[in-house]
Amino acid sequence: MQKALLFSILSFFLFTIHLQAQDDVLFSAGDTKVKKSEFEYIYKKNNFSNKADYSRKSLEDYLSLYVNFRLKVKEAIKQGLDTNDRFKEELEVYEKQLLDSYVEKDILEKLVKQEYERSKTDVNISHIYFPFGTGGDEAAALAKATEASKKIKSGTAFEEVAKTSEDKQTAVNGGKVGWFNSYQMSFPEIEEAVYKMKTGEISEPIKTRLGYHIIKLNETRTARPKLKAAIIKRYLSVTDTTAAGRKFSEDTIRLAYAKLKTNASFEDVVQLYSEDDFTKGNKGQLDWFGINSYAKVFEETVYALKDGEYSAPFKTNTAWYIVKRLETAKPLSYEETIPLLKAKLPSLPQYQYEMDKFVQKLLDKYNAKQFTENYPVLKQRLMVYAQNAPFTYRDTTKARTLLQIGDKTFDENDFGKIIQESFYNVYPKTGTD
Repeated sequence: MQKALLFSILSFFLFTIHLQAQDDVLFSAGDTKVKKSEFEYIYKKNNFSNKADYSRKSLEDYLSLYVNFRLKVKEAIKQGLDTNDRFKEELEVYEKQLLDSYVEKDILEKLVKQEYERSKTDVNISHIYFPFGTGGDEAAALAKATEASKKIKSGTAFEEVAKTSEDKQTAVNGGKVGWFNSYQMSFPEIEEAVYKMKTGEISEPIKTRLGYHIIKLNETRTARPKLKAAIIKRYLSVTDTTAAGRKFSEDTIRLAYAKLKTNASFEDVVQLYSEDDFTKGNKGQLDWFGINSYAKVFEETVYALKDGEYSAPFKTNTAWYIVKRLETAKPLSYEETIPLLKAKLPSLPQYQYEMDKFVQKLLDKYNAKQFTENYPVLKQRLMVYAQNAPFTYRDTTKARTLLQIGDKTFDENDFGKIIQESFYNVYPKTGTD
């Protein structure tokens, strides 16, 4: 909630201040003035995936639609139709476009391009990790990471220093983590650093929300494509762990393999021998998958095949498999990737990371200071006001400061009025904001 409030404050105050200095009125709908920036934002947003070309015809056509819509809104309110459900639905679509901040638009466009380029390369990394977690000793974790970094710089091998890592699973293996593609890493700070590094390079300590990491980029490769595959699967018994019990699973999968060698169809052998209920009804087929979807031995086996080939039996920790590689996904063009990434990115940590960086950039640029300790009180008041329709913000005589930009301060009442004017000037909403 604190971040959401801060974005609203910065978007409304900083960006509005910037626009007011250079924004022209494009047209009026009654006494409502529509500025150039509003139209340009909606035009670019709705034409993003189609590459807004700013041609005269494109702009004139879209402006005509936009003017008609604003006039429609004005007339509907005049006639009291703004309570009509159908009109509300149409208006909500329009409101959502306007209320999506230009910050979100810029960040999404940047991330779409960035993640598309990064997705072309898989990276193999090792790390040394010192956690502090929530409420932990951050200073102690930083001191450990700094000391580890000094040892590496003085000539001690990364793999040796990695033995001191508090990630015990990787510490015993020289810190090796494995292969990743973009937006597969839990920490965007690490992804950002790794995709700027050269093979063999070792990072300075990197702070994430859980601790400090020192990263080594071991190697890179052209990204592995997504695959379509089918499996024959025999589970290892969890109740009979004797040698005889385990051998039964192996013997059965080898019978299946022998059957395939007689030119029996893979689909028929699936029906005869596979125990996997999730795929058996679909000829053994799995959904499309990429790296880090299955056990390492499974992944390496299937990627070593060519389309149409099947493997010899192999074992993971839970089952015996025969896998057939069916199809390799064709690489998507940038244009084809845009809608997929735009839908996916807002739910990923990379998106929030970029939003955080943007806020910090604004805070630094405008010499701004946020008073986050005062956010919860305003939030509680807004929750109470939002229970009634129409929403009406009420000033408080004890307004706390939320933001300071240079010598100017903005308090709860300033922010409340912005909410009132910007979100509720067309028709009141009910419910909780």
